[in-house]
Amino acid sequence: MTQTAAVTDPPTKFAYGDLVSLIIFGYNQAEIIRPIIMAALAQDYVNLEIVLSDNGSADETFAVMTEIADAYKGPHTIRLNRNEPPGRGFIGHVNQAFDLCRGALIVYNPGDDVSEPHRVARLSQAAAHTQALLIHSDVTECGPDGLSLDKVWSVQPNLEGKTSQDAALMFALCIGATCAWRHELMDRFGPIEEAGTYDDLVFYFRALLAGRVAHVPEPLMRYRTGIGLSHSAELGAGATRADRLAKLARILTLNLSTMRQRRRDADAVGVTDIVSLLDPEIESTAYQLRLIQEPGFDRAQRFSSWRGFRVARRMRRRLNKTLTHVT
Repeated sequence: MTQTAAVTDPPTKFAYGDLVSLIIFGYNQAEIIRPIIMAALAQDYVNLEIVLSDNGSADETFAVMTEIADAYKGPHTIRLNRNEPPGRGFIGHVNQAFDLCRGALIVYNPGDDVSEPHRVARLSQAAAHTQALLIHSDVTECGPDGLSLDKVWSVQPNLEGKTSQDAALMFALCIGATCAWRHELMDRFGPIEEAGTYDDLVFYFRALLAGRVAHVPEPLMRYRTGIGLSHSAELGAGATRADRLAKLARILTLNLSTMRQRRRDADAVGVTDIVSLLDPEIESTAYQLRLIQEPGFDRAQRFSSWRGFRVARRMRRRLNKTLTHVT
């Protein structure tokens, strides 16, 4: 059956069998989203609502969602949401998910990745066992065409043993598409305020701050690589310095937004050592970004004092060193 999305207050403790929400984020994906939705409908977890949310698509994405929802006769509840164009942006859509979903656990599904039939059940079992705020899994890699590359990808070896202090300055954490979230990620910390970051870079850090992260060592998604919001294509051999500077500006913008959000979150729960760790990195990253965007902005500072000159020289050296690694 189909219902209109509404807001409810979720329970604070999760038990296996409680209502779970699987939310599919759609945006201009009319040509590929049908198998993603059908895989959601094939989930073997019993107490499941599926929220199909279109973030202001200019194509027929919402029409495909509506057609499938209207034809569905199975056991799961389907609920539809459409944001009027141009949509809320990616982070706005992530924030909205916590209002749209009624389940005690929210399973996130981008509109280009296919969930295995037992994905919700496995993530729910882990949530019930650990009461984690974020649960993530491994994936089976697929190419941009959606065909399997027969390769299982896990980022867990890179995350094993990492503390919240470590994660504060990391910009590759879990695979966001694999995640299930608890409402406490929003209730305890508030909405994500930085539009230039990504959900996994914020939510994993939040869950780590609370000491409640879980990993399922199993490929629960067929995950497309080489496309998507966070994909960054390599520049190639003919790239100019201007090309590398433009790409570095995008990287620094992401890093700066992410660190600013993490600082807010650490401050919100009183973790002052992480606030102190992030402050100089935020200042340095903002300085380097401004050097790219406003060449010569610090001219007066460089010639006003010896300290100003040393800071400017150090920042320029750091920027040039970073630039050599941009490909």
